[in-house]
Amino acid sequence: ELFAAAKANAPALIFIDEIDSLGGKRSASDRSHSRMTLNQLLAEMDGFQSADEVIVIAATNTPDTLDKALTRPGRFDTTISVDPPDLRGRSQILEGYLEKIKHDNSFGALDIARATSGMTGAELSHLVNVAAIRAAILNKTAVGSDEIEYAKDRVMMGAENRSKVIPEEEKRVTAWHEGGHALVALLLEKDGADPVHKATIVPRGSGIMGLVQQQPKDDRYSMSKKQMLNRLKVCLAGRVAEELILGDSDVTTGASSDFQQASKMARAMVRRFGFSNGLSMVDYESSDTNEGAFMSDVTKQQIEGEVKTLIHDAHVGAKKLLVDNYPRLEEIAKQLLVHETLTGDELKDIVAGKPLKKLPPAAKPPKADDANKPKNPPKGGNWHVVDVIAKDSKDKTSGD
Repeated sequence: ELFAAAKANAPALIFIDEIDSLGGKRSASDRSHSRMTLNQLLAEMDGFQSADEVIVIAATNTPDTLDKALTRPGRFDTTISVDPPDLRGRSQILEGYLEKIKHDNSFGALDIARATSGMTGAELSHLVNVAAIRAAILNKTAVGSDEIEYAKDRVMMGAENRSKVIPEEEKRVTAWHEGGHALVALLLEKDGADPVHKATIVPRGSGIMGLVQQQPKDDRYSMSKKQMLNRLKVCLAGRVAEELILGDSDVTTGASSDFQQASKMARAMVRRFGFSNGLSMVDYESSDTNEGAFMSDVTKQQIEGEVKTLIHDAHVGAKKLLVDNYPRLEEIAKQLLVHETLTGDELKDIVAGKPLKKLPPAAKPPKADDANKPKNPPKGGNWHVVDVIAKDSKDKTSGD
């Protein structure tokens, strides 16, 4: 009926979204009724005449799962890959979404586009929507840069979890850990490391105790060996900072995700990009050798040895940077404990030895029913800390 209606109303366009749900690869174990829709689609597409003015378009995120009969000449024989928009595309998409809401002149579409590399149109729409909801919650008449920053952080890093009560010692370790990442990234920025946008010790999402967000100035489609080596140092700087204040025996599990990222990157450098001195320019990670099916045991050992060397050298390099700049690391950790979140510019001021202009969070005045509470709660009683954090959050997001 669909194809008959399209032919009767030609010229017409038929669009089938998620074509893989009905055009997946067939197998001998499939039941006959599960192939009826696909068989009917194939028959209808073969029934077009040269005079028929009907175009059939389909979309899928998994083109490799489609049945080969669908992609033969005369059917879906033209493939158009839709990549995430570039800087200009994101700016134009954001302009369309921003026209639908009230916003002030404290930001522009291009400013948001520069900070959202890799985002799709749907994610940009969600970002603007979150910012509008935030402004409504705060009873603002227009969306400002504070709401955009809040929405960007929430979409890219997850929602803040300020209800979680963090022991002071864990918070201190987190501040040093994230301070290590931030300081090494700042020190290596001239050598190709991505600029630091923000460092925070506010818990986010599931199990994230803190993070450092780096933000490239422009869209990037390739990386040099030097840039990847510097990124390895940034990844391992958190563990190095813990080693400096806790010692080798008391380091925490907070660096597990850093190790995963560093190991994945180091293996890619050796197996895919030829950034290895001992294995030369050989691809060890093509579709045929992803699991090492055609590699000897000796080659596998060489690969693991090269990966360990890259990780070890990055660890040594990060440790030297932090030891040489220990007072700066200590000051960054101190300010993170006070303010919980620092922007890239504020971190640069700390590294440069400039006084931080940011005011410390103010404590809430005691309520009437708090008169009997001790002014200095015993260790383990941190009701006052929770109040301070809540007040700090309100002040930041409302722009007061």
